[in-house]
Amino acid sequence: MFDDQFGEDPMMVGMQPMGAAPTPEPMATDGSSADSMMENALAAESASMAMDSEMSSFGEEAPSFEESSTPAPEPSATVPAPAPEPIAPTPAPAPAPTSAPTQSITPVQNTAAGAEQPKKKSSAVLIVILIVLAIAAIVATGFVAYNIGKNDGAKARDKADSSNSGDVEKNSDGDSEEGENKDKDEDEEKEAIKQRNAKREEDISRFLKAMADYQANNNGRTPFQVEEESLFTARYIDRKCDIDSANKKMLVAGTCGEDFTDPDGTQYEWAVDDVVLTETDSTRTVTGDKVDHKIYVYQAARCGSVDGEANYYAGARSVALLYIGEGGTTICHDNQ
Repeated sequence: MFDDQFGEDPMMVGMQPMGAAPTPEPMATDGSSADSMMENALAAESASMAMDSEMSSFGEEAPSFEESSTPAPEPSATVPAPAPEPIAPTPAPAPAPTSAPTQSITPVQNTAAGAEQPKKKSSAVLIVILIVLAIAAIVATGFVAYNIGKNDGAKARDKADSSNSGDVEKNSDGDSEEGENKDKDEDEEKEAIKQRNAKREEDISRFLKAMADYQANNNGRTPFQVEEESLFTARYIDRKCDIDSANKKMLVAGTCGEDFTDPDGTQYEWAVDDVVLTETDSTRTVTGDKVDHKIYVYQAARCGSVDGEANYYAGARSVALLYIGEGGTTICHDNQ
């Protein structure tokens, strides 16, 4: 390399390769010149190595300056000029890409992620709402269970503390219910009494009608004037009735049917006042608090203005029939 640098080739005249050591000047042949020459050679080699290091950092292979095996020419006696400072190499341009860069899919991925981001956000919000609702339901259930347990405990304590008062209240309720039932029974009984008394009034009216039929067949006489009460009953009222053989005025008890039987199931009985009322003995009164099943017959009389009373009325064929009904009422019917 030294032959190429220091030869006579006109192409190389005035040119200095990059990183090449400066051209040495002919040196003197004395001993001091030889030492200087060696120092310059070492300096040039160090500079070359530095340039190689710098060039290797740019990816280019620095030219190597191997020492030629050709013996160096004898140095001249001329004192060499000082070596110029090395010129910094021009930085090598960045290597051009050997192939087209691979297209990045990052924008596409980013776009897809951006599209999915609202869905993920909505899903997250929905999950949070469901969690909140679940927590609220658990809290509400616990609160209700707590209140139920608290109420049950309070009821148990109240029941234990007021067992006696509860019994009293229960008895009170029982008495109230019993009172209501009693009132209901009383109302029903009153209605039944009213209906039975109405049936008794119908029977007394029917008996007076039968008496009118008897009078029509007996020249206007009443059966009570001739003391034929039993015969009159068996022929004009109830044919089932039997006449007592020992006393023709009496009927055999329990032989008559429904036509001559009180609504309570007991057979009627005639009770005739043989004394005809007069102006001086003008009043008869029938009273009682219970049914005695007797039909009180008063002749020459009619019903008075006072309940249960028969007053004198001129004429022996005038008849008033009185009957004690239930509830202390008195039924009175006459043929006037």
